[in-house]
Amino acid sequence: MLILSQDKETIVNFEQAGQIYIDSSLCAKASLCCDTGNLTTAVLGKYTDNRRCREVLLDILNAYVEKSPVYQMPDE
Repeated sequence: MLILSQDKETIVNFEQAGQIYIDSSLCAKASLCCDTGNLTTAVLGKYTDNRRCREVLLDILNAYVEKSPVYQMPDE
């Protein structure tokens, strides 16, 4: 499954991602980040709080279980 970042500037292959996690230290908003290899991290989206990040993270998991070919990160 491919994940299109919120800003539409990054595509991540879910099967090759090291991990997808919530990070509140990058900016004022909570961010969903992905380790993409070679010590590189991609910010997939920024949301108002950790609760919203968890909701989006579960949406990604559900899309993967349902074998969706692409998941587009929501704007809000």
